[in-house]
Amino acid sequence: MTSEFVAGQRWISDAEPDLGLGTVIEVEHRQVAVVFLASGETRRYARETAPLTRVIFNPGDEVDTHDGETLLIESLDTSEGLISYSGTGKQSGDRLVVLETRLDHTLQFRHPRDRLFNGLIDGNRWYRLRRAVFEHRHRAARSPVRGLAGARVSVLPHQIHIASEAIRREHPRLLLADEVGLGKTIEAGMILQASLVRHLVERAIIIVPSALVHQWLVEILRKFGIQLHLIDTDRFAALKPDAPEGNPFLAEQLVLCSLEELSASSEMQADLVAADWDMLIVDEAHHLNPLDAVELAGNDVGIEADAGAETAESLDADDSDEHAYELVRSLAERTPAVLLLTATPEQLGRSGHFARLKLLDPERFSTLANHLADESHYAEIAAIASKLADGEALDETAIAAIESRIDETLDATARDHLLSHRADAETLALRDQLLDKLIDRHGTSRLMFRNTRQSVAGEADFPGRKLVVHALQDDSLPALADWLRAFLTERFPERVLLICHRAGTVVALHEELRRLGIASARFHEGMSIVERDRAAAWFADTEDDCRILLCSEIGSEGRNFQFLHLLVTIELPHSPDLLEQRIGRLDRIGQRQQVEIHVPVKSGSVDQARLRWFHEGLDAVETLAHGAALIAERLDPTLLDAIDDPAGGKLDALIDASQSLKAEVDAELSAGRDRLLELNSNRPEKVREQLDALARLDRDYRLQDFMAAVFDRFGVDLSEQRDHWIVKPGDHMQVAAFPMLGSEGLSVTFDRQTALAREDFTFLSWDHPMVQAAMDLILSEGRGQADIDVTGLSTLPHQLVMVEASYLLQCKADPTLNMAAWLPAELLQIVVGIDGRDYSQQLLDTDIDASRKRHDRKALRKLVLNNREPLGKVIDHTALLAGRRVPALVEAARDHIAAHHEEERSRLEALARVNPLVRGEELERLDARHAARLAALEDAQLFPVSVRVLLNLHD
Repeated sequence: MTSEFVAGQRWISDAEPDLGLGTVIEVEHRQVAVVFLASGETRRYARETAPLTRVIFNPGDEVDTHDGETLLIESLDTSEGLISYSGTGKQSGDRLVVLETRLDHTLQFRHPRDRLFNGLIDGNRWYRLRRAVFEHRHRAARSPVRGLAGARVSVLPHQIHIASEAIRREHPRLLLADEVGLGKTIEAGMILQASLVRHLVERAIIIVPSALVHQWLVEILRKFGIQLHLIDTDRFAALKPDAPEGNPFLAEQLVLCSLEELSASSEMQADLVAADWDMLIVDEAHHLNPLDAVELAGNDVGIEADAGAETAESLDADDSDEHAYELVRSLAERTPAVLLLTATPEQLGRSGHFARLKLLDPERFSTLANHLADESHYAEIAAIASKLADGEALDETAIAAIESRIDETLDATARDHLLSHRADAETLALRDQLLDKLIDRHGTSRLMFRNTRQSVAGEADFPGRKLVVHALQDDSLPALADWLRAFLTERFPERVLLICHRAGTVVALHEELRRLGIASARFHEGMSIVERDRAAAWFADTEDDCRILLCSEIGSEGRNFQFLHLLVTIELPHSPDLLEQRIGRLDRIGQRQQVEIHVPVKSGSVDQARLRWFHEGLDAVETLAHGAALIAERLDPTLLDAIDDPAGGKLDALIDASQSLKAEVDAELSAGRDRLLELNSNRPEKVREQLDALARLDRDYRLQDFMAAVFDRFGVDLSEQRDHWIVKPGDHMQVAAFPMLGSEGLSVTFDRQTALAREDFTFLSWDHPMVQAAMDLILSEGRGQADIDVTGLSTLPHQLVMVEASYLLQCKADPTLNMAAWLPAELLQIVVGIDGRDYSQQLLDTDIDASRKRHDRKALRKLVLNNREPLGKVIDHTALLAGRRVPALVEAARDHIAAHHEEERSRLEALARVNPLVRGEELERLDARHAARLAALEDAQLFPVSVRVLLNLHD
């Protein structure tokens, strides 16, 4: 610092760099006054001790002026203490001379070199923190679980497999059809979050039944930290006047809508379809029924659209379902990624299932006839796949069938392995390889995932179910209320969920219980979303007196009550799949007790007959019935009449016929498509890399260390507890507001199990918005770019001055290309001495920070400022040395990209030869991305991350 102050000079405060660029406005004998117009502050300093650094820019720098011009400096001149910069204006192209008084007062020093030579030395902690941001981000770019690690969920292989496979396709179009309770919403949330993190998706629309709207809002925020924006009828109208292009759906990026409200408003539908989306998610997709089932059948002779066979469809379909299907079809045609969620894909029969597959790939699923013909071949493929998976020896016929299916000829060695029962590593690897090809190339496995409780038995325990039938003499509502009072008394203090069919029953039963002095919560379609959520919250609060929640049929869709184990069900549904949905609200992942299903029925009633059919004929109460819709479809319609006429004497015949058909259907499903889907939907060996990576992250303490440093540097108060941290804004915050931290503070945890047990804690991961925003804040603040230190390295000359410069190889490209994954994750660290020698290799394995010594910072800053020219030449030399490494790094990246593309293309080409579900666009998109990545590599440039001047002193 010099005391030669002149009015108009530009200085920066060493103590308060956030004030911006200052201008000397008054020079007195002992004091100097400096105005910082960017912050509106004026400071007076003692001339001899002012903590100020003179701002001087150099040739090659770019500076902004008051009139909006950007000057590329070519030379500078000093006259009467003021500097004039000469150069070319970037906007005008004119030759300009700019006096320093005309420099923009908001001008910031964004280059490490500028900050170093203008005295903006932030210290070692900021220096290391900035470097850590780049290291963490580039390590994350290469992680196989990028975007999958931050969910507040247990790590279950079947969910990781589905999410990983979806992200691999970049624009997945999938039917997620896991059985009730296995986590379809979690799978969709994982895919959405990973797509957002990887920049594959920016705009997403989620459509759900109205009963699930708030649950989706809460669950997606709580589990994934994603804020969805609900657009209902009222908000649509409120946004309309000021929305971009008059379309409210363009005002938000991540939108949640009610299926019912969309179906009722043609204006909302039109605007929704007109808005461009990257991803469409539809929950409870079995509600989507096509307008014309015959159209789906393709008018093929001999094919009826399951006419007269789809009992559930005829009972549940209505006009709104048809309009909903057309809306989703319009959206699916325009949206690259589509996820349809349903636990009961064939609840409405095969034509309904086919209609949803048609939404995903209308070209492949052109007619129902062709689809059914394809299905007829699945049994043979599944039989071969089963033998491969179970290690059974194959015969020549099976081997020939494999060769035909995968369009390859196996050599003699491979045939010999398959003909034997050997279990050596080579044989097992061959079986796995062939199994991959069979599953990947046949059936609907590229469009549909369906896990069953049996297939995930090793991941999650299901305590089981128990049916308890209560015989009633009178099934009127007053009599039922009296029975409930006795039941609640007997099971005190346990809570009970009751599900019936009609909303009117809920209202009437609530009133009967009130008359008996029993508090009950209601949940039915006549209530608003807010009212339903309040009722569910009241019931869930163990400190309140409400011990029973009364739900209409909507209570069996989407709402989760695994904290209960007592279910009372009345007004039994016509479909066994709907009964399974009711039971599945309790019997799901996370249930720790045996689920008791209590059914109060009157002897000789229709409900008793239906219960006997469900339990004795279909085994659909105490176990999850597979293929129940197919059984109902094949039954003689006259036998089904026995349910509505229990006294007719045909009920036993119906039960006997159902049992026989169930055995047939179970055998068919076991031998056919379900086996293929089971093998494809949960393949832990295929995601071993991802599972291992998640396990390592859960044991990794680097995030905790990083966030502790972040909170410390920004002045956030941190109180460390046994299993969590309490963080609050401190009294000396370095920013006006820390990202996602309110005045009341937060309890945060880095441990997955703690986060699962304590929903009131914020679960921090590398993907969490707070962590990402903190990284952005560090980079935008510009701190940590320059430092000065003293080292005590005995292997280097005494009093050696060195420059340590760090560079990152970057490509300015579409973020969806994820170029950081193909470039080196490590920073290029170049160390050059003032003597011109390159010490980088010598210090490669040396922890420079560990050799730091205490020093006089002011003296070192003076050393740097007094040696600006020689140090500038050393910095130039580090850039030259780093640049020499670039060609080899780019070539390695090019080889990496080419190898990945060749592997993926070969796989897709092989699939396309034998599986028509591989769309031509996939190959085209793969080639386009490959070309884009190679083109981006041509523009790869070194980005200066930081610079540090080191003075080595030792005895």
